[in-house]
Amino acid sequence: METIAACSKRGVPLIVEGPNDVRALRKLGIAGPVFCAKSRRLGLVDFLDSVAAHSEVLILTDFDKEGRALAWRLRRDLSQMRVKANVEIWKQLKALVRSEIVGIENLAGYLERHAAALPERPKRPGPS
Repeated sequence: METIAACSKRGVPLIVEGPNDVRALRKLGIAGPVFCAKSRRLGLVDFLDSVAAHSEVLILTDFDKEGRALAWRLRRDLSQMRVKANVEIWKQLKALVRSEIVGIENLAGYLERHAAALPERPKRPGPS
């Protein structure tokens, strides 16, 4: 999640499937721009045109068959429009959660469940 947060802080837009995904990312503290690929207002072509104003995007679609197909289509189409479409973080997340969750909207709950099982990270000393 730190990598996603860092991209977001740099202003790299995140692309998700729907509004529940946006809410889940906001719950996780992601404050930067997030676009819904399945916007009811825009068709996919218009959506791609609106995203093409950015030089880089981070694709975070769901991990089901439909989400995978959408991720690869977005990557292909945006790459043709000279937009760097990052799917590497999506691949890492998919490998991490395996089949425990299907969508980004379930990510906050997944992280909360697994955070209790992780040892507490030592705090970094601040500047003196």
